[in-house]
Amino acid sequence: QQQQQQQQQQQQLNTAKTIEYDELDGALDTLDAIGLSAFAIIGAQNGVRAGMPMLVSAICGMATSTFGGMTRDVLCGRP
Repeated sequence: QQQQQQQQQQQQLNTAKTIEYDELDGALDTLDAIGLSAFAIIGAQNGVRAGMPMLVSAICGMATSTFGGMTRDVLCGRP
């Protein structure tokens, strides 16, 4: 039984090693970062336009990017 557990653990490690990070993943991560930055900038600009203090504007940007990213993840079915 102990041998079976060791074999299962080894198979799990081998499976984890086969997952690769390719160029497509890199491109998607870059586009993801650009999109989140755009959400943050738009949210902060809305705070500035409303005449809010800089701290409140920064919080607006953070909230907008956080919930914009969550919405994107839900629509794309990503965890």
